[in-house]
Amino acid sequence: LLEVVQGDATSYGDIQLLLQDCTVVISTLGQRKDEPPVLVRSITHVLQAMRYGNIQRYIQVTGLSIDVPGDRKSFRTRLMSRLMRWMFPTVIAEKQQEYTLLSNSAMDWTLLRIPRIEVTTETGSVKIDLYDCPGSRIRVADLANIIIEQLSDDRYIRKSPFVASI
Repeated sequence: LLEVVQGDATSYGDIQLLLQDCTVVISTLGQRKDEPPVLVRSITHVLQAMRYGNIQRYIQVTGLSIDVPGDRKSFRTRLMSRLMRWMFPTVIAEKQQEYTLLSNSAMDWTLLRIPRIEVTTETGSVKIDLYDCPGSRIRVADLANIIIEQLSDDRYIRKSPFVASI
């Protein structure tokens, strides 16, 4: 029941058109290391279009490197975060700025922080933790299920849980 729509994530007009008649925004937007920064511009346009369209719910998938107040990241998670910051400094800085924009907004947002994505059709148990990443991978289908659960689960509104397959 999905409709694929082409557009430019940095164009407010495209974002506003895309969000017409929507009730929830789910973002898995990322960027490559060699691309010009687009994440902050995109989220700024999305939040503006959401206000205009009276859309309150926003769910975003991001990496485990994003820091939020209250984190108690393990040595493994801190090491992975440092490696990501070293390899992708611009992308991680943009992702961190996205979190700041979300946390300063009035939206009902959830930022799902994930480890490495495992492309498989298998599903299994998932663990969610507000303080540290509970695993080293998340299966694609498990991530899809968690995103769908967030549509009706308000436990993680205005929170940034780590999510991993176990």
